[in-house]
Amino acid sequence: MYPEKSALPRAKRPAIEREEEKAWIRFYQRVDADPVLAAEILAQLDSDAELRRRHSALYLCCRQSLNAHQARSARNRQVAAALRWTARRLFVVPLAVLVRATAQGWRRSGAVALALLPPSPAEPARAKVEDLLRTSDVAAARVAFQETAAGTPADREPDAAGTGTASPTQRAGAA
Repeated sequence: MYPEKSALPRAKRPAIEREEEKAWIRFYQRVDADPVLAAEILAQLDSDAELRRRHSALYLCCRQSLNAHQARSARNRQVAAALRWTARRLFVVPLAVLVRATAQGWRRSGAVALALLPPSPAEPARAKVEDLLRTSDVAAARVAFQETAAGTPADREPDAAGTGTASPTQRAGAA
């Protein structure tokens, strides 16, 4: 009749095992683009020696992905530092020089503005005062007032040292 099957029927894998295999395949595909996933898988593989032995290629892909990510990060930091240095030299330093020059210009502009003003007309009161000071009566009164205020050496009484420079308050205290 029918020939007997010499080989045993192939055992069907359970559904969980198939899904597990699909997940590992997806990890192989996504590990290059995602360094966070690579780090998580690497931690898992480091904790289980049997799993690491079965998926040694995935372990190496994770290591390669993390190393590439670190190299990209280092290169990005260097490029950012170079850009900051260039921007500082191109924009910040010239702007500071411009601000400093503007501040100096404003300080100097006051003196320039005063120099450019027309001379002020002579004030009548000032001219009258100068005429009065030139007259002999006012000049004599002014000299007399200055001598009275300062006191002449003959009017001064000797102080305790005998120098003749006693102040009016010292003279009042002595009397």
